[in-house]
Amino acid sequence: MRKRARAQAQDAAQPQPAGKLHPPLSDHDILQDLVHQTTLNARQSAQDGRRQESSVLSQTVPPSRSGAAAGQGTPAGAATGQAQPANTFIRREQVQEQGQPGQMPGNVRTGTAGSGAGQPEQAGQETAQETADRESFFGPPSLIRTICARLRCLGLVCAGVLVFFLSLFAVYRFSIWLYHWIHTSPMFITRHIDISGNVRLNRDMILHLGGLHEGVNAFSVSVAGVERRLRATPWVEDVSVQRVLPDRFVIRVQERMPSFWIRRENRLYYANDRGEIIAPVESSNFMSLPILSIEPGCEEAIPYLARLMKDLRSGILPVEAGAIATVDVTPSRGVELYLEDREMRLSLAPDDWEGNLRRLGVTIGDLARRRELSSVQEVRAAQGSVWVVLRRTTQ
Repeated sequence: MRKRARAQAQDAAQPQPAGKLHPPLSDHDILQDLVHQTTLNARQSAQDGRRQESSVLSQTVPPSRSGAAAGQGTPAGAATGQAQPANTFIRREQVQEQGQPGQMPGNVRTGTAGSGAGQPEQAGQETAQETADRESFFGPPSLIRTICARLRCLGLVCAGVLVFFLSLFAVYRFSIWLYHWIHTSPMFITRHIDISGNVRLNRDMILHLGGLHEGVNAFSVSVAGVERRLRATPWVEDVSVQRVLPDRFVIRVQERMPSFWIRRENRLYYANDRGEIIAPVESSNFMSLPILSIEPGCEEAIPYLARLMKDLRSGILPVEAGAIATVDVTPSRGVELYLEDREMRLSLAPDDWEGNLRRLGVTIGDLARRRELSSVQEVRAAQGSVWVVLRRTTQ
């Protein structure tokens, strides 16, 4: 029987001459051939170790004896209206491992075109047509893998962006909480304020001018603002404010030291050793100082005022600063001091300041040792010499 089926298949593969027809195969022959092929496929499947995999194999069996081509003769049975199995096909599915040799699988059926037979009946298996439809709808497996990889990358990027913004939000919320805590915690209430370097200004005046007081939150105080307000005070030349956590401030003040009184618009002002105005003279800050007078054209001699006050404090010139009533700067006499208690004038020419000051100091010391200062009206040091003018005696 098998030899007969193979011989018929070989005859069907050879070209047939026009007009010569072969009788169609019977259903019994087709069924025997199908059982043989299915058994061989099941054994091969068991040897390869394929477990429960569904692969569809479609094979169209060529007709063993096809009818004549279009436009040629028709088989004898066509005139009677009987259906001819010329387009008989076999659809085979892979037999599961549980199939036994020689047994007809239950998921294989035969049929002819248009008869509705030959469809798979096992649930969970897909036919070749369904596989083709799925690939035509979703695309080939490589494209699906590429799309899945890109979707995973996109998901990772979205997750990273989400984590980043969540971290920013967490930092923002923590910053708000920390800001509120340090501005309301009793730990940072100011309890100590240390002030140094003040002479004319007392503690209360410095705190009032700087806008700083005890009991405020240390972080609510602007250090730069306190320094700016204190520098705007006429008596303060420089200041530094330091915040020492948790409850202390340190203020170091450098004041402008007044050396003279100076008259401007019929009002007295304190002035420093450079002749710069500090503040008006008032009863609350009164200090007795010599009156400074600078004539026009003597601006070049103003720097010598600071040197004069320094020499007076160092003792190079043996004259007490408190004994000086006026300091006049004139083009003709230079810097002139008037000692009110002795009614004596001392003049220094700025041409040789160091030499003139040394000679003037030696002369006054010599007159004091000889107790002749009471009879001296003026002492002038200029051009490398010293002139002493005595008072005229009245008879």
